[in-house]
Amino acid sequence: MKNDTSKKLKTLSPGRLLSLREAAAYMGWTIWEIRRFVWSGEVPFIRRGKRKIFIDRKDLDTWVDSNKERWNDDLL
Repeated sequence: MKNDTSKKLKTLSPGRLLSLREAAAYMGWTIWEIRRFVWSGEVPFIRRGKRKIFIDRKDLDTWVDSNKERWNDDLL
């Protein structure tokens, strides 16, 4: 089943903290991609209780900004 991120983006919480599901929709990724992203330590997270994990929307934006690349012939 294909993710329909346009529908999911309409239901994102208005605050800074996103659940894993909301973060996946925000990034256009699957929830498993977001989980791997968190587990690898590429983005900090906030734990609430034992199981609830939230990601700061600003951390996702910072990650995107710091991982942008421009194409050049050296990439071939």
